[in-house]
Amino acid sequence: MFVMQVVTSKDLIEKITLIASNKTYVDTHHPEIKKKLEAWLDCYSTKKQPKIALPLDLSKLSPFSKKVLEALQMISFGQTKTYAQIAQKIGCRAFRAVGNACHDNPFPIIIPCHRVVAKTHLGGFAYGKEFKRALLKFET
Repeated sequence: MFVMQVVTSKDLIEKITLIASNKTYVDTHHPEIKKKLEAWLDCYSTKKQPKIALPLDLSKLSPFSKKVLEALQMISFGQTKTYAQIAQKIGCRAFRAVGNACHDNPFPIIIPCHRVVAKTHLGGFAYGKEFKRALLKFET
């Protein structure tokens, strides 16, 4: 379980930080965004792919990072892809750069960087391998 700490600007989500907790909840001062994120998490907690559109601010991301995050959004609930598969999908061979974009993902869980694994092992995760393993186990 985790606290989803949310930074907003106007009506957009700029960044989400996950903090380990004994219960899951959304921490933000923006009531409408909080309501949408809570609905998203409610759907996610039932092991369904949430279809709720969230107002994510992608304006500070590089074009490469945007491409990577768009590709990550295509990975279905319960599925994984390798860094190399994501690189190939966006038309490059820079799988390490894909890993860096995943690590720097400002919207963890919402944009599922945890679903990207290395060819022979779990791969990294900004919040630790145990958290990544737990998320993947929950989703399967």
